[in-house]
Amino acid sequence: MADIFGSNYTKEYINDPSEAANVGDYNGKQRVAIDTFSGASVADVVYCAKLPAGAFILNLSDIGGGTTPVFNVAIGDKLSVDTIITCTLDTGASASGTIWIEYSLD
Repeated sequence: MADIFGSNYTKEYINDPSEAANVGDYNGKQRVAIDTFSGASVADVVYCAKLPAGAFILNLSDIGGGTTPVFNVAIGDKLSVDTIITCTLDTGASASGTIWIEYSLD
């Protein structure tokens, strides 16, 4: 079994001389964008947030979006430009619901 060191760990604790880790990765602020929708049905697209460049997507959640709603971003994405976040509702979508996007920002 091999030891694998993450890139920030390597910068700070393996490299000599050490380097500073990426600020947003170690000290970024966790934020959440929450929005509600109503009057929706299957396959409707809900526009729910506009996140700034540099936002790192931590989690995408919904209540009422159906069985497998589809977001236009994915967990782990780091946005290179300001991005409007959408969620396409799926089978079983409710007429109303809530969407929230958890993200970190440098």
